[in-house]
Amino acid sequence: MSDGSPRPPVTAEEFERITRRKASEKFLEWTNCSGKGCLHWRCGWCEVEGCGLPLFLCGHPRPSRRQE
Repeated sequence: MSDGSPRPPVTAEEFERITRRKASEKFLEWTNCSGKGCLHWRCGWCEVEGCGLPLFLCGHPRPSRRQE
């Protein structure tokens, strides 16, 4: 989300409705990850306007991680 507010965790039902893929524990972990301090490659949600997909499922580049 580009407004800076954290996205609430996605449920399996919401993941399946948005992506049209079966939700697995791993997919939900990647989708709901904040990206801070993790070792995931493309976790969280894409912030490109109009995308609306988990980052690991879209083709947009991952935004650079800021050191906080």
